Amino acid sequence: MYQFTPIESKRLILRCLQESDFKVLHAYRNDEEVAKFQSWEDRTEEEIRKLIKEQQALQPGIPGEWFMFAIELKETGELIGDCAFNVCEGDNRQAELGITLHRAVQKKGYAREAITAVLKYSFENLSVERVNLITYKENQCCLSLIAKLDILPVKDTNLAFAEGEKTDQELYGIKDNEIMYAITKTEWLEKPPVESESSSLAWLHGNKKNTPPVEGDSSTNEGQNKPPISLGMQH
Repeated sequence: MYQFTPIESKRLILRCLQESDFKVLHAYRNDEEVAKFQSWEDRTEEEIRKLIKEQQALQPGIPGEWFMFAIELKETGELIGDCAFNVCEGDNRQAELGITLHRAVQKKGYAREAITAVLKYSFENLSVERVNLITYKENQCCLSLIAKLDILPVKDTNLAFAEGEKTDQELYGIKDNEIMYAITKTEWLEKPPVESESSSLAWLHGNKKNTPPVEGDSSTNEGQNKPPISLGMQH
């Protein structure tokens, strides 16, 4: 069984799924609110155990294989969600990323911190040149999260790296009710995130430091009944 070296951020550890994650994973994978903007249906206990076993045999970066980074809270050691990552089988310079968090840990900035860690890993350790994120246009919490990450929408879903290659539309089958965002390795290197005392992540734009608000700020996530952060994935 292969296990990559876990990724650490200020508050999180991103690692391979473990058998001890079963109870929490089964709980949020069967939460209707968490699954609202996802492609999966309720999973049985047997299916979740099979998923964990299959994931333990994988590593990040295998084209066509979704790898689930288990998101562990450093302070408690508990699983709080997962960040799924898939290098496109038709073009291994591109990858897709999705994230799911347990509803109990929403509005604490964990989603942004986890995605940033995976982006850093993918651009520094894999041959990925662009990471794509696809979500539903009605998923306001996710759209807000992506904006805080300073990731821009792909204006033309027929964009391809070179003439004659498969387009984004062909690779990902973007639907009318979906929107696709993307960040390239070049864009990432031009504005790397750094940790700060005042926030889990801050963005550096040249010499100007901007600290985005954490998820759940009154200006972006008023009320307690917002759907959990749930970025659509294909698995």
